[in-house]
Amino acid sequence: MKYEYQVCQVQGSKVTFVNGVFQSDVHITGVVDPATMDSAMDSCPSVWKYLNKMGREGWELVTSGTMSVSDEGSIQMLYLRRAV
Repeated sequence: MKYEYQVCQVQGSKVTFVNGVFQSDVHITGVVDPATMDSAMDSCPSVWKYLNKMGREGWELVTSGTMSVSDEGSIQMLYLRRAV
């Protein structure tokens, strides 16, 4: 059987990146002020909504892990797959 995968980065309760693509509806370029970044982060999908949507599309959560990010804390990684 063949699979395709998604690697999802979770910050707080939001899925912020999937396979390196920012998941926000807010377009950001160049130097971003904090208010715009907060707005961009808020527009990212919540973890539970994202997982439910992906589950309906045939994706399953394979594993998750936590990655340290300097002194700022950590981010969670989710790994999903589906048969192709």
